[in-house]
Amino acid sequence: MAGLATLLALSVVTEEATAQSTASFPVEPASSAAPPARPPPPAPSPPPAPSPPYVPYVPSTAPGPPPGPYYSPGQPVAPSYPVSPLPTFPPPSRAPSTAPVTPPPGPYYPSLPSDAPVSKPPPSALVDENLRYRQVLGAYQRPWMVAPPPPPRHVAFVRLKDRTKRRHDGFYLRFGGGIGAGHDSVHAGGPIPISSDLDLGFSPEIYYGAGTTFTALTELAVGFAPASGVVIGIGSYTASLPSLSVSVKDPITGNYAYRVSQLSVLGPFVDWYPRDQGGFHVEGSPGLATYVAGAAVPANAGPIARAHTAVGFGFMLGVGYEWWIADQWSLGVLARVTYGTTNGTDDHGVDWHHSTYSPGVLLTLTYQ
Repeated sequence: MAGLATLLALSVVTEEATAQSTASFPVEPASSAAPPARPPPPAPSPPPAPSPPYVPYVPSTAPGPPPGPYYSPGQPVAPSYPVSPLPTFPPPSRAPSTAPVTPPPGPYYPSLPSDAPVSKPPPSALVDENLRYRQVLGAYQRPWMVAPPPPPRHVAFVRLKDRTKRRHDGFYLRFGGGIGAGHDSVHAGGPIPISSDLDLGFSPEIYYGAGTTFTALTELAVGFAPASGVVIGIGSYTASLPSLSVSVKDPITGNYAYRVSQLSVLGPFVDWYPRDQGGFHVEGSPGLATYVAGAAVPANAGPIARAHTAVGFGFMLGVGYEWWIADQWSLGVLARVTYGTTNGTDDHGVDWHHSTYSPGVLLTLTYQ
């Protein structure tokens, strides 16, 4: 019900407002008469009088300032810079002004001769000679600081040492000779036979004796060094006994005097230098030992011991020191001992056993 009352009240208010607007603005009745005619347009004005033709300005080629009201006779001529064009003269239709012309404000600079030197700006650390920006990477440096002069350079020459000279490497050749002592212990496997034309009246005992004498020592070795300071090869080491007196157990025959005998060892060797340029070295060689015994004659009476050759095992050990006398040659001293144990049979079928050793000192000459 409340809503219906609200709608009725709104309709009443709307009708009252419409009646008021109609009373304020009365509506004229429509007329059937034609509208009034428009007034005619005004007459056109006459055209303006034609102006005289425009004559362009032609600059004069005569020396001196150009004519015109913009220059005075005593005034200096301004240089013709291409910054802004000169003002044009007024057209002929306008009468020239007789008032003095004031030059534009600002200083005037006289023109420079064409051959005058052009000054360049002072150099800068940030721009190049064409006044372009230049970027310099690195630590900042003040441009006015002058770098200190570099320290003086001392030129030194280093002479490389030839590693093939005065070094124990490469081909190896050694000669050696010296003296020493020789000892031989010998015994026979049975009695020495007596010849039929010799009547001793006794039967000698089995030969067994030993003796010592001086010896002559030699050495000859050839090899190569697979590494600096290590030499391998083959060598021959001899000890010659020029005269050997052997004391035997039989007092009737007395001592036996041997002719020249010799012990030799032939075999591979190793010679080691702890310092490849030094002189101290140690050598050793195991090998085949040969003992050549000369004939032995008893001092009193008895059978003669026949010459024979015995073969067996032997070795050589030595220690020495060398001094370089040239790039490839060295002279040295060697202490050496040679040993051999050998067995052999003479032409009468008697077996012989020898145990021989010979220490001594040698003077060596080595090429390497």
